[in-house]
Amino acid sequence: MLSTEEKREIQNNVLKGLQKPHVWGITPVMKDEMPYNVRVQDLKEKKYGKAISFLKEHFLSSEHLCKAVDITSSETATAQLLHLMLTWLRDGISLEAVAEVDQEKLSEMLSDTESKPATPKRQQGSNAGWHGENENEMIGLLVCRVAFKMEHSKTYSRVRIPGIGCDEDACKRQHKRTASESLKKTHSDNEETDEKYTEETPKREEEEENQLSEILKFRSSLELKIDVYKDYTVNEYLRIYVIHVLPDWQGMNIEESLFKAAIEQAKLMQLKVAMTMSTNHSEQELAKRLGMVELVKQNYKEWDEDSIISKNSREDTQAALMVKTFEAESGLDDETETLSVQLI
Repeated sequence: MLSTEEKREIQNNVLKGLQKPHVWGITPVMKDEMPYNVRVQDLKEKKYGKAISFLKEHFLSSEHLCKAVDITSSETATAQLLHLMLTWLRDGISLEAVAEVDQEKLSEMLSDTESKPATPKRQQGSNAGWHGENENEMIGLLVCRVAFKMEHSKTYSRVRIPGIGCDEDACKRQHKRTASESLKKTHSDNEETDEKYTEETPKREEEEENQLSEILKFRSSLELKIDVYKDYTVNEYLRIYVIHVLPDWQGMNIEESLFKAAIEQAKLMQLKVAMTMSTNHSEQELAKRLGMVELVKQNYKEWDEDSIISKNSREDTQAALMVKTFEAESGLDDETETLSVQLI
């Protein structure tokens, strides 16, 4: 017979276990002569801040549309885009890849060589890709959410966050209000800023508004060419917005591991379709290797000759909507069902 303290300890251990991120897979890799295990796991809410910092520092400076409009040159436009990404994260199904040294493998290597290991090498520059020697660092991120047919309607989309199915005018009005509020707050700080606000704000607001609206306008124009709900007879599907791995960790099957975990998660949620927009050639090749099919593509230069995106893109660059279909999981296995009953 268990005592009250023993029961409480068991309950606490169960609760701690439930709070831990689910690990979808572990990929062993060698980097700079050091063995690592890269875990793909659920992105918990407490790490949303780190995820946003990761996106700001690494993704925005490398993604084609963001580079074309130079989104990082505007603090307001960058903040608005990151806020939009945060709404995607809050759907609660995004994934992260974290790296930690494989201590067991390292011990084997030491016993074989009878020498000390080389310390992890760190490249210089902002794109080095490794934050330091700390373990469990975020080295990859997959941002996704479930898209529902209900939010596809015009009536519903008008009250959504800009960029998720809303019309272009609504996006501009929302962004303009936020940018104005931000600048007005800055203008109240001192007299010099007050003069800047009066003389330069209209032009700056328009430029910053165009940076974000150009991205949303381009993405919307491509997505409107297909109707996933109608074409695949579904009421919801997995929408993948970002798959990004730090440069030093690319080419080690980490992108593939993130994608496969997202698909497994979608299957458990009874989804049957996943879609993403790949904005450069390498992303499109990766998507094809992972079994995605190209539905529609758009050459940047041929989109709108007056747009910032077209002007700052090469002739041979294009974006593509990629889709993958799969069978949803039929049900829980016996072990999972038994565990569920025990927890209840």
